[in-house]
Amino acid sequence: MSNKLEGFVRDNKREFEVKGPSDALWSKIEAELDKKQPKRKAFKMYQWMSIAAMLVLYGRDLFWLPIPKKKRRNFSGRY
Repeated sequence: MSNKLEGFVRDNKREFEVKGPSDALWSKIEAELDKKQPKRKAFKMYQWMSIAAMLVLYGRDLFWLPIPKKKRRNFSGRY
């Protein structure tokens, strides 16, 4: 059995060889790699900080507004 396999591999050696891409295909690949990719629009630091500030304000409003005025404490410590 191994002799048949060895003979088959020997006879069909060219078909087992791995060939690389053709020159035309390779030049197309290189042309695509040379193109500049468009820059993604990234959020800048001030945008992230403004979003965080809005979330903090909304969170404060959600906590502060539902409390009735009678139970709110002013900053002097008196009711």
